[in-house]
Amino acid sequence: MLGVTDLHGGSPPSWSAEAQQQGTTALPAGEQLDLVAEAAGRRDGVQELASAYEEEVPQVRQQVEVPQGTAVFILSLPNGKPHLVPADAPNAFVVDLGGRSLAELQADPLYAALPSFAAGSVWELPATSYRPDHDGTVGALDALAQLFGA
Repeated sequence: MLGVTDLHGGSPPSWSAEAQQQGTTALPAGEQLDLVAEAAGRRDGVQELASAYEEEVPQVRQQVEVPQGTAVFILSLPNGKPHLVPADAPNAFVVDLGGRSLAELQADPLYAALPSFAAGSVWELPATSYRPDHDGTVGALDALAQLFGA
């Protein structure tokens, strides 16, 4: 699935109605790269991409100073309903999927009262970091390296 999927791995909300009308079905995570590579005639590059990712993970892990304590990922959705917000997490990552931005959430007294928001231990990750594909995960790694690079 190219694009940010819905909460169940389906078509992105911005074009899910069209996808359903056309009979499009989402592939399980992990099969997408193979299918796209095959369609583009570039199946030979799949292993190289996977290997590059596997090499990048430990490099990023060594280069960043990870915040202490647990972290929660908050999905900011267009419907305005919070998802994945435990009250006691000392760190939070906001992924804006068409909802309120980090700045807007910080101005909301409900969020401002959470320990992570009160302590200023909240960071925004790009919407693509929610995607369970190669580009999404590499983008998330790059964002984490930029946020917490030592």
